[in-house]
Amino acid sequence: MRQSKKSRKWYPHTEPSKKSIQRIKDKAKSLTDRKLTLIPMDRLMGALNRSVHGWCNYFQYRNSSAALGEVKWYVEERVRTHLRKRHKIRCRSTGLRRFTSEILYQQYGLYPVPTSVKWKHNAL
Repeated sequence: MRQSKKSRKWYPHTEPSKKSIQRIKDKAKSLTDRKLTLIPMDRLMGALNRSVHGWCNYFQYRNSSAALGEVKWYVEERVRTHLRKRHKIRCRSTGLRRFTSEILYQQYGLYPVPTSVKWKHNAL
């Protein structure tokens, strides 16, 4: 139970554990490993999207905006790093310019991790 800063009322606060967040990060890391640069991107992105989408759906109705944001940032960085290794780009800043978030989502089909929980949208 936590106390609201605004209303001072108590509410049940549930969020993903650090262990659960670390597990999805480890899964993303293993799916975007340097050894897997020969696998076609559509297969790699399909496996990554299935894992991340399932994890996000499990935690979507909890107080998990911060955790979802952390996972979103991590997955974007792992895919960006994988693409840098795949295309032999050494400089991180060049990789950031070449593989922007828009390109990751539109061209490569990365699952857009929602950073706000669904119950907020349903309550309105």
